Amino acid sequence: MKKITKRLIGINFITYISNFLFMYYYAKYKGVLQAYWGLLGIWGLSPLVLLLITSPILADDYKKEYKIFKPYSTIDWIMRAIACFLSFYTLRFQYMSLGYIIQNLICLLLLIVSLILEYRMLKKAKIYADYPIDENIKKEEFTLEEKQNVRNMARAQPLALWSFIMFFSIGLGLDIEGKLYILLSILLFVLFLMLNYIKCYWFFIDEGEAKNTFIKDSIYAVIGYSIYFVLVFVLGYGIYKFWLIIFAIGFFYPTIRTNRKMAIRYKQLEAYLGDNLLDYFYYKK
Repeated sequence: MKKITKRLIGINFITYISNFLFMYYYAKYKGVLQAYWGLLGIWGLSPLVLLLITSPILADDYKKEYKIFKPYSTIDWIMRAIACFLSFYTLRFQYMSLGYIIQNLICLLLLIVSLILEYRMLKKAKIYADYPIDENIKKEEFTLEEKQNVRNMARAQPLALWSFIMFFSIGLGLDIEGKLYILLSILLFVLFLMLNYIKCYWFFIDEGEAKNTFIKDSIYAVIGYSIYFVLVFVLGYGIYKFWLIIFAIGFFYPTIRTNRKMAIRYKQLEAYLGDNLLDYFYYKK
């Protein structure tokens, strides 16, 4: 748990530094930054991606030990969610205006509270040994087909992550209007579904399981994106885009959970194979 807590502190610090820089540069150099809309969209949505990575809902690979830290980490996550919202609210404030100053002071206060909570978590983590994941791995059963498929399982990991980041940072996150952006958003969503399809068929040995997982995740994703599309592009509720993105993410939870399960399963298989990993990794039928 010490490793997880230290990682959380690192991600938390990066998130807040990114928020402060985003608020500063967007408020002061808004016109210049808008010319780099791709970078701006990815940067603006990066705190949201980090929120997903560190969400308490997703941290189920250390479930027993995690319960000890859940009250602290949940409050900490809420603090970062508020800070994330405030960084998006930068769009409304001019540099060094009263609103801008208050916004930065609130984010600074949230950072201090988060660091205090995480310091307490770190002190608690020193009491408990890291969760003995190897004991669980020994109990796992891995088929020969899974072992021989370890390379495709490894390839599926970054594909799952980057397809998600790409779609949410550009397909949903950019503050751009017009038919061209609507088309870009649709194309990125279709690409997101295609990459998820490849991911499932790379990872799962059983084609039936791959198909069912892809269909289940895609149905929820289509519902979430359709609601977002109608509200933002058809009805024109773009002013509430941040909250609509949060709402849409709720429908992408099955995909997030699938990605997390894949990562855990691959990590277990990797540890199980040990020194034999490379033999199976480069196995050719």
